[in-house]
Amino acid sequence: MEIDPNDPPEDGPFYVIEKFHNPQFVTDEEGNIKSFLTYLEALTESQNCQKGFVLAF
Repeated sequence: MEIDPNDPPEDGPFYVIEKFHNPQFVTDEEGNIKSFLTYLEALTESQNCQKGFVLAF
């Protein structure tokens, strides 16, 4: 079965934790915590971290 990227997340929103030195949420340029509508977006962001983890709330 193909996954439609436009489907809403079942257990979202998703957040990314960077756990390199001190664990912290990934933030945008203004210091706001970034949230993602899909797991795939969050996973892509976590791969840009040294030790990134995806969380669903």
